[in-house]
Amino acid sequence: MLRRLLILSLLATPIIGMAKATPAQKKHKIEIKAVKFVGVKHVPIDELKAVLVNKKSSFFGLVSMNGKYQPKELKGDAVRIRDVYYQHGYLDVQIGRPKVAIDPVTSEATITYRVREGLPYKVSRVRLVKHRGIDTAALRKKLKLTSGKTFNVATLREDIRTITTRVGDKGYAFAQVQPRFRKNSRNRTIGIAYFIRPGSKALIHDIRIHGNTKTKESVIRSYITLAPGDHYRLSDLIDAQNELSRSGYFETVSLRPVRARGNKVDIDVTVKEAKTGQIMGAAGYDSLEGIFVEGSYSEKNMFGTGISASLSASYSKLKKNGTLSFDDPRVAGTLFGLYGGLFRTDTVDGDDKTYGFNKKELGGYLGLRRKINSELSVSMDYNYDDVRYSDVNTSRFSSGLRDYIKSSIGLSLTYNNTDNFYTPRKGIYTKARIEYAGLGSGANFAKYWKGSLKFAAYYGLKDQLGYDLILRYKAQAQYIKDLGFTPEAERLHIGGYYNGVRGYRSASIVPKGGTSGGLMSFTNSIEASIPLSERNQVRLTGFADAGMIQNTSADRTIKKSVGAQIEWRSPMGDVNFILAKAIGAKPTDKTSSFEFTIGKEF
Repeated sequence: MLRRLLILSLLATPIIGMAKATPAQKKHKIEIKAVKFVGVKHVPIDELKAVLVNKKSSFFGLVSMNGKYQPKELKGDAVRIRDVYYQHGYLDVQIGRPKVAIDPVTSEATITYRVREGLPYKVSRVRLVKHRGIDTAALRKKLKLTSGKTFNVATLREDIRTITTRVGDKGYAFAQVQPRFRKNSRNRTIGIAYFIRPGSKALIHDIRIHGNTKTKESVIRSYITLAPGDHYRLSDLIDAQNELSRSGYFETVSLRPVRARGNKVDIDVTVKEAKTGQIMGAAGYDSLEGIFVEGSYSEKNMFGTGISASLSASYSKLKKNGTLSFDDPRVAGTLFGLYGGLFRTDTVDGDDKTYGFNKKELGGYLGLRRKINSELSVSMDYNYDDVRYSDVNTSRFSSGLRDYIKSSIGLSLTYNNTDNFYTPRKGIYTKARIEYAGLGSGANFAKYWKGSLKFAAYYGLKDQLGYDLILRYKAQAQYIKDLGFTPEAERLHIGGYYNGVRGYRSASIVPKGGTSGGLMSFTNSIEASIPLSERNQVRLTGFADAGMIQNTSADRTIKKSVGAQIEWRSPMGDVNFILAKAIGAKPTDKTSSFEFTIGKEF
């Protein structure tokens, strides 16, 4: 009985009774006033409430069914409560029938659960039943639920996945792992035995691709390391599915083995293609630049080849900008990628009231990337930037602004194991980069070292809560070592959506007491994202940002902000509304409480 409870997602449930709503109440949605637990002593009540569907309304309840009484979910709530107790080792827990009291006047419900917790169980022994061809001793070292530890059903599930993956990597495409339990109620211990039924080893017969109306089959196959005649490996299948999901070409990706003749299997690849082309436009008014317009065209999967290209331009009375870029992540189906771009920016400031200079900038870059594995890549690039100033206001820039050329080489290492390109729910992204500027000779060549580290972690709680809450943490650190000439345009600035610390104007935050950028900066943000409409792909994200910039500790500037952001993948394209509040802003700070972007996808 215990085995069924543990393996079949704890399907055994107590008999549950509920109060019936009157006809008058059925016309109105019943709100949950309170959820109470009687007898709970050793498990945090907040942890129990968090997994319920029927719970008191909270901030998230404004945009979901949270807070509404849903009698059909009472049975599932009892299962979820039991699962929390099983994660703490309470295998004898008993959950009584919930009492639902509905106030006929206010149409509010109070739900009360009576719980008999029992005592937690520890694992007495973990055994893997030996099978020819399976190294059970090596497998046992990979398990997390071991002898002496408190039993945890979540860890048990993780260990089953580990065994299945390791056995699958030996070529067993249809391996089954069945745990059996021996419970000792007197000593409050539980023994676990894993029975592995691997079946026969399999070879890849064929790879069949479905659903790609645009993307060429050769592009999809280039992400799959398995080929006909290879031994089946489950890890390779998982890696290929994750990498295809991160590519941005598809909304959904599924790779699964299908039995073929004899000891062979086919790999069925099923994809649903995403809208990868985008035309974006924006217009508005800026207190510095006046009326501005911006537009861009980008295609992430040009003609189904997997090559991305983009063209963008912006115009205002003070600034004109144009960029062109491309990226071929797998040149001719290899593990090498080639990327590059060109840009031109003209800044005109005839009245000396805004920037205090005119500037012409022309540059470009070219890089080569090499995939080390499905999650790790290394790249090297060359960058050239020619910047020339004129009509510099010497009263504002007493030492003037020097024309300069940046001729640099950069080296980057990128790790990405997130599960989705558009809305990651698990995994991390990190990129470390070092750049040396100083190639070439002459007084007008910039000379410095620059290092940067970007990091983002994503954690979805849908499995635990039954609700698509995504937690995100993002951080970026940068450091410049001046080797004789670090132009102002290459120094560090923070502020705004792209430079960290929303609620401040883009790149407006500099070290204390100065007007030029800094040599060290750090920004980070914590975000919680929830769905407003899963069907329409609208999410609401709350955030808290904090950032620091300095040359030395004496001129360090620290800024903070909080706010909310609506993210909508609409038929018109990506729409973002950002409302932010700068915390402790000074009158001299350049704040920005609202940002908005809109584009067109096809």
